[in-house]
Amino acid sequence: MTAKSFEIDRVPADIGFDVFYSRYFEPERPVLIEGIGSAIQRSNDLSIGNIREKIVETGVATENTVWFEGPAEMLEQLVDTPEIVARALADSYRRDNHCRLWLNGAGNLTPSHYDGNLLYVFNLQLKGRKEWRIVSPDTPLRNYPFSRGALFTSGEGGKPRQKGIDYCDFVLEEGDMIYLPPLWHHAVKATAESNINVNWVATRKNGFMESKTLRRERELLKFALLCYNFNGRTKLLNLILGAGIENYLENFAGVGWDFIREQARGIKVRHVATRVLKELVFLGFALKDLKKIKGQLKAKPLDSLRETTAAV
Repeated sequence: MTAKSFEIDRVPADIGFDVFYSRYFEPERPVLIEGIGSAIQRSNDLSIGNIREKIVETGVATENTVWFEGPAEMLEQLVDTPEIVARALADSYRRDNHCRLWLNGAGNLTPSHYDGNLLYVFNLQLKGRKEWRIVSPDTPLRNYPFSRGALFTSGEGGKPRQKGIDYCDFVLEEGDMIYLPPLWHHAVKATAESNINVNWVATRKNGFMESKTLRRERELLKFALLCYNFNGRTKLLNLILGAGIENYLENFAGVGWDFIREQARGIKVRHVATRVLKELVFLGFALKDLKKIKGQLKAKPLDSLRETTAAV
């Protein structure tokens, strides 16, 4: 079975919350909301230098890998929170720093991955332009062992080589916002000279749509729970499953172990054993791509990361 492309819905900025919730949020369908940025933008000076001065250098935001994050106040000088975002967040689990700010130059590449903490994301292209590729959690990519980073190579014409996946390519233009449900693999490349994105991220309270990726995530969380119950230690688990993020499991989804126990319910030990074996099978792929992995880990928010392989 070859890879199959699909188109996501595009809706106007005035979409009501009830329509958004029933058509997209509840069934976990991605949607692109066009032109919403112009209605909520507060600042007329969207230069990266100005934003760094107002938000980053004043300590409102903290650096986290390749973005800046902070509480809702971090974005108040830039945008108003859209109604559909505010209402979705109100009924979700949120960490204290649930807002993100991306400042990228042309060519910056976010490699294929899905977000931890079972997060959904609202991503607003406040300035610039970015090319996206997303992949359904029902037809997941091959992930690096115990990681959310994925192997995704392109062949002739930019089409994915991996068979049997459902994917969508689209462009997020200035002023547009994408709602990306939990566990959707995505790769993003900045194409404008200056690119500014703001994100709101949170975790649903009312359950998740079943998918192969959800099953993988739940089995890995059960693995973490078994290990934690055995020795009470989390440092190595956070390194393996949380890419070294401090207290990743303790603060998972802004809730911690209670949320993990809920997600791990019904997962048998034999399922965990099978999952661990599956993860180890792909260890060879990870070693082969070691140089690329190191490059991703060293990336900084304002680096202009150039694509060095065909993987997107």
